[in-house]
Amino acid sequence: MRNSSKAVPFLLGTVFAGALFAFFFWDLWHHYVPYSPKSSPSLAGKLFPLFVWLGVVFLQIGVPWLRRIRSRSWPWVECRVEGCSIEQIQRRGRQSCVVRVNYSYLVNGGRYGGVHAEEVATASDALALVNSVKGLPPSVRYKPDDPFESQMNLQRDASLS
Repeated sequence: MRNSSKAVPFLLGTVFAGALFAFFFWDLWHHYVPYSPKSSPSLAGKLFPLFVWLGVVFLQIGVPWLRRIRSRSWPWVECRVEGCSIEQIQRRGRQSCVVRVNYSYLVNGGRYGGVHAEEVATASDALALVNSVKGLPPSVRYKPDDPFESQMNLQRDASLS
């Protein structure tokens, strides 16, 4: 089963890890090798933590956003909800819930599946979301040349079903 949706985070992580290695190797070589003159950190060295933070933010927010944007033009199909779960989490000192929806769909006679996760503020919102998903199964957009890759957006595609 091929899943190219994991390729972008893998490549970004590989580039990020390579940049970290190159930076720390250079820093180690110039600052800790005997008889090398010590110099003050460059502007790039001072801004490196900011670049790391921006990279993490991009991976958490930017990659899912790019997936949603990319899937706007994909065809849609009705799905079958296989199961739902609610998980309570605590993030930055506040409680919230993550609703996970396992779904399957048919494309050209083949059955495919996926998982959609959405964070909501309260447990009552989570229960309402689960009831609405089970009551009227939403549609799923799938990549035409790779039906294994799908995207569910409950707010955007609610009117398609």
